Amino acid sequence: EIQAGVTLKQVTTNSCHDSGATDARDEMMAQIRQGANLKPVDKEEIENRKSIPNATDVAGIAGALARALEERRRNMRNSDESESEEEANNNDSEWESN
Repeated sequence: EIQAGVTLKQVTTNSCHDSGATDARDEMMAQIRQGANLKPVDKEEIENRKSIPNATDVAGIAGALARALEERRRNMRNSDESESEEEANNNDSEWESN
């Protein structure tokens, strides 16, 4: 009986076991292969965006907040750079002392 084997049912390729995640990944790969489709932009619209006043030029509490955030961002960038230099100097001194 075992040597005779068992006949198995036919299975279709679109069975209910396929996940939606596979379809989403396939769609994403198709979009990547298709390439970027950029929308056209008017030159006038670009000029209008350039003419919008800078956030730091705004008066009142919104302007004060924008200026404070900009100053904080600059200070954080400067402190990150100085920490990197200090770490590099500390690493150099460790090698020299050994």
